[in-house]
Amino acid sequence: MLTYSQTEPQSITIEKRQVRVTWNARQEPVNTLDGEQDTQWVYNEAIFDLYDTREVIIRKIIASVHTLEDELALINNELVWSEPVDNVEYQEYQDLRDTAKRIAEQYLAMRVDNLTD
Repeated sequence: MLTYSQTEPQSITIEKRQVRVTWNARQEPVNTLDGEQDTQWVYNEAIFDLYDTREVIIRKIIASVHTLEDELALINNELVWSEPVDNVEYQEYQDLRDTAKRIAEQYLAMRVDNLTD
C-alpha cells in the first residue's frame, strides 16, 4: 500500500504486537491547500504480527501491493509466453518478492526470539 507522510518513515517500527515495515521511500512535490509547493514522503508499507514466520511476512508484504488474484495473473501470464518477453509488471513483481525476502530476513535477524547469548 502506498502511504503519504510529511515525515520520513522508519524502515521497521514495532507498535505493540505489530510490525510496520516501509520501503521505496522517496520525497515527491505536492501543492498545498494555499497553493504553495511542498514535498511529502511517499512509500510502500506493510504490517505483520510480531511473531509471524518468514513465509507469512513475505506473503503480507506482497499482499500489501498485489491481491492474490493479481499475483496469480502475473505468474500465469508470464508462463504463457514460450519465448522471453520484456514483461515490466512481472519484473516489478519479482523485485517485490526479493524486497519482501530481504525485509523478512532483516526483521528476523533482529527479532528477540532469534538472538542467542
